Amino acid sequence: MHEWQEYKTFREFWSLVFGFPKHDILLVNSRHGQWLPVAFEGFRTFQYDPRIRPPVWCFRFWFTRIFLTKSVPRSVRSLVSIARVVRASRIVATDRFKDLLDTEAFLSETKLFWVQHGLYLDQSSSTLKRDKECEFRDSRVVLLALSEYDRHHYRRWGASKLTIIPVGSLNNGIYEKTRAPVSSVRRSDFDICLVEKGLKLNPDSDYGRGFKENWDNFLPVFSEYINSERPRLIVAVSKSSERNAVVRYLYDKLKYDFTITDEDDFSTYRASDLANVTIGIASTVLAESLSRKRKVLSFNCTTYTVWDFPGSNFVRINSEPQLSLELLCTKLNETLALSWEDYAKKASETLQLFAVDGSKTIDRIRHEVTDGLAIQ
Repeated sequence: MHEWQEYKTFREFWSLVFGFPKHDILLVNSRHGQWLPVAFEGFRTFQYDPRIRPPVWCFRFWFTRIFLTKSVPRSVRSLVSIARVVRASRIVATDRFKDLLDTEAFLSETKLFWVQHGLYLDQSSSTLKRDKECEFRDSRVVLLALSEYDRHHYRRWGASKLTIIPVGSLNNGIYEKTRAPVSSVRRSDFDICLVEKGLKLNPDSDYGRGFKENWDNFLPVFSEYINSERPRLIVAVSKSSERNAVVRYLYDKLKYDFTITDEDDFSTYRASDLANVTIGIASTVLAESLSRKRKVLSFNCTTYTVWDFPGSNFVRINSEPQLSLELLCTKLNETLALSWEDYAKKASETLQLFAVDGSKTIDRIRHEVTDGLAIQ
């Protein structure tokens, strides 16, 4: 026992001074990254959350951070220092894409992967922009993208000439692995799933105000429809500090009794799977639903093309300046009546862009990142 205590004390002292053993993969575990470790079980991974101030890890980390990264942009000095201390040969992130771009020049021997978590819509033709225009810069980051659409359209933060590999959504991949098997003939508990995603009632940006304008224009007409047709409605409300206020806003606008989703990670996916049709502003949820063979409709009740869901007009409810009840009834009732097979024929252009087998997503991410590494 005494010898073991001495050995343990020596190891702790060694780690405090010289750092940690070599790790194969550094996981930048920020937003949407809680499931990353699942993809890399069996490999030596080290997790770093940039939202949390780095702890006093070891002398080697602080020596590197203070003296050896002076030429590194301040925002990524900790990330570069950690990568050097744990000697990671791979870095994988789900957020902080710009940070990965900024580290490239300082980690030339490290392979960089970004697992895309959100739908990126082409904003080049829109008068309203979600992201600031950036100068293009070549990058060796590998983008593990949501779908085929990203091969030709992904340009966030000015990244150019990326290696882009469509794998599907990480969260949807986890959901596909854990959900109960679905029969070929699906029973719909609800007629419509309405997806609220990112709505702010008091937006502080032009994009946010345009987003709320979209909802303000859509909901009164949708209210007329549901109060006339009386469908079984479930609303997927996102987890946010404004959740309760958003629910009150929706009740006030719709004047209709509807079911609200729970607040767990997969409640929106389950709601979409339980509904005949999923409706929302162009979003990741709609793309993910398509990959699970769920019918979707995207609405854009503004003049801004940034919210035009790519592909077939059949999946879009577009109107300017005002949505008509006749158009909404036609689109919704036709889609509700279609089988998945008939819907897929009419929406084939969109499906070619977004259909990804989510059951293989985790294996694809694991393969792309760990190719050449040995399981420990």
